[in-house]
Amino acid sequence: MIIEKALPPPPPLPLLPVAVQTNRAAEVGPPPSYNIATFRDFPSHPPPSTPDSESDIHSVNHLHIHNRRKDVIGTYCIDPTMPMPHKFKGKSKWKASSKTPNASFRTLNRGTIAINLATKGTTTVNSKAYVRASAHKGDISINIYSLQRGKHIHLDASSRKGHVLILIPRSFCGAIQLNSRKDGCKILPALSSVSRVLKTTDRDTLILVGDPSSVSASPDTADDLSTDFCQLRSRSGKVTVGFSGEDKYVPTETSVWQKVGEFFGRRT
Repeated sequence: MIIEKALPPPPPLPLLPVAVQTNRAAEVGPPPSYNIATFRDFPSHPPPSTPDSESDIHSVNHLHIHNRRKDVIGTYCIDPTMPMPHKFKGKSKWKASSKTPNASFRTLNRGTIAINLATKGTTTVNSKAYVRASAHKGDISINIYSLQRGKHIHLDASSRKGHVLILIPRSFCGAIQLNSRKDGCKILPALSSVSRVLKTTDRDTLILVGDPSSVSASPDTADDLSTDFCQLRSRSGKVTVGFSGEDKYVPTETSVWQKVGEFFGRRT
């Protein structure tokens, strides 16, 4: 008679390192919460949460991120006084302006742009960071969370078919030009209470933000190194601007999925 011996139990699986366990938990866990609501309930992205410390963000200059199908998401601190790498020297590829941007972000198709921006510099001389963001069908949401004193920003953001949301800090001092579809320009409450409206039509709005003695509406304002400037455009989407950390964006349009849910809800 053959007596079969019981097989020993299998050895326990090795434990993953703590870092790996944390990363995997983050992958399957709930998405992070944001202070800024998305433009739609799907599938746009809000800007990442504002960093806790500016010292954790490395300064960059002449940063150019162009994606055809992927989203552009991140936090960037622009220092226009940093030397330009030799390989970037030459004419700008942007036809709308002769100035080479210090940072540019561009997506095609339905790619969205959702970024945090700040300016920084090591000198006491006034300087301005020229930033451009362009999307074809996707939304653009930019949170300018910090502007170092004397380090101003010139932001040009445009989308053909998507919405544009820009949040500025209280230190912003300059003009903001909004251009959108009919009745598509919106200034959120906190910013609206302290800004001055110089021009408003059903498609265009021009406002001034900051100290009245240092801000003007002259054509030279956009290139003045002592002021900030924003040019925001969308052909068929909405353009919204407000204060970073104060204003909240609440979508007013019902999304496709909400309409589908309401339709089936009425039939049950």
